[in-house]
Amino acid sequence: MQCHHARELFSDYVGEEIESALAVSLENHLAACESCREDVAGLRRVWASLEQAPLVEPPRLFHANLMGRVDTLRAEEEEAAARKRAMRDWRSLFRPRTLAFGAAAAVLLLACFEMTQQRQNRAAEIGVLPSIGQHLPAVVRVQQVGSVWTARPDGSGTLLVRMRSEGVPRVGEVLYRVSVDGYPDSLAEGALTPNGETPVTLNFAQAPAGTPLHLSVKLTTADGRPLPPVSLEIPAPAAAPADPNQPAPQPANP
Repeated sequence: MQCHHARELFSDYVGEEIESALAVSLENHLAACESCREDVAGLRRVWASLEQAPLVEPPRLFHANLMGRVDTLRAEEEEAAARKRAMRDWRSLFRPRTLAFGAAAAVLLLACFEMTQQRQNRAAEIGVLPSIGQHLPAVVRVQQVGSVWTARPDGSGTLLVRMRSEGVPRVGEVLYRVSVDGYPDSLAEGALTPNGETPVTLNFAQAPAGTPLHLSVKLTTADGRPLPPVSLEIPAPAAAPADPNQPAPQPANP
């Protein structure tokens, strides 16, 4: 008998619940194995201590709480097993019969889509489709991708800001109004280029310098409904020399 087999019999042996044939085999092993004899002796001491310990009444709700915890664990295990079964069920979609039904459903959906497109095309021909701007476009994103300052001899100048837009479906669908904080005369209006760059020209009576410029971009649909505004910040451009022989001004935010 090996030690790991013997250890499985220690409890029954100390409790005198082991079969006689196994007891003889275990005792022969114990006679030759000092380590297992020590384990059995230690187990006997533990059992003796437990028999001498006083009996303690469990708390009044001990059994109910214990069984409630058991029921909770059982429910969690059943839920986990149900999720695993559900994950396995998707494989049934690839069975031949299921694939046939799926193909038929796909053909039916394509046919319905084709009929809808034909109806929309006929409606467009007779002019009953909604006009541009009747529905709000999807989320419109605007970001500043560059700016160039051009100075004039009198100290004024223009700031060309390039704005990139995303989410604009068609030309004229989204309008913008750009203003510069602290410069009430610097305004620009127009329509955003669909999913591209829109050049915006702002005129200044004098070259702004020293602090970044804060641009407020108000967006509306073609029929006047507001969209979430956008705030942009660009470095203040340095005043370019008025002398044409001087180098051309560099972009404020390349």
